[in-house]
Amino acid sequence: MQYSSETQAQAYAQLQADYNAAAQWVNSNVSGLNTGQLNALIDLDFNMGPTRLQRHDVWTDVTSGNLNAVPADIMTLLAGGPGIATRRANEASMWNGGPIPKKCY
Repeated sequence: MQYSSETQAQAYAQLQADYNAAAQWVNSNVSGLNTGQLNALIDLDFNMGPTRLQRHDVWTDVTSGNLNAVPADIMTLLAGGPGIATRRANEASMWNGGPIPKKCY
């Protein structure tokens, strides 16, 4: 199926707006994290939304300073479709300073 370039541009603009909103929310609600940790949280917020994220152990551990527990917390978020385990492993890797993957799933 082919889409018009206008439809693709609109989809990209919406994706960018959603990402920016997730990044703004994370940056407004946490501080003192490194780039990889921020990227992992932004990805989680983008995928989960802030309400669900705030109810998870990931957020509890981030806000309480228990940062070493966060990668394991991320790996408990395996509900979803194909590729979710790989996506979560990539987020945990980013949290630990690993590279940002070109493809998450």
